Amino acid sequence: MLRLLLLRHAKAVGPSADDFARPLAPQGRDEAVAMANYLKTELLLPDLVLASDAARTRETAELAVTKLDATPIQYDHAIYTGDA
Repeated sequence: MLRLLLLRHAKAVGPSADDFARPLAPQGRDEAVAMANYLKTELLLPDLVLASDAARTRETAELAVTKLDATPIQYDHAIYTGDA
């Protein structure tokens, strides 16, 4: 069965003028690892991660993927700039 998992980035530092460059907060780094552990425990292992190229999203994806056994990540700026 095919599944689509939609995840939001982990907690980022407060608002700034450059939204695109906002990194994860320390709490966010812990959250990303916790989510990866949950996905692994529940056997929800993605074949591919599609992510925005914003800093906080890249960090979330990279932290999570380190726990998910070499899941490839593909970054796409259109995800950041796209409409709902």
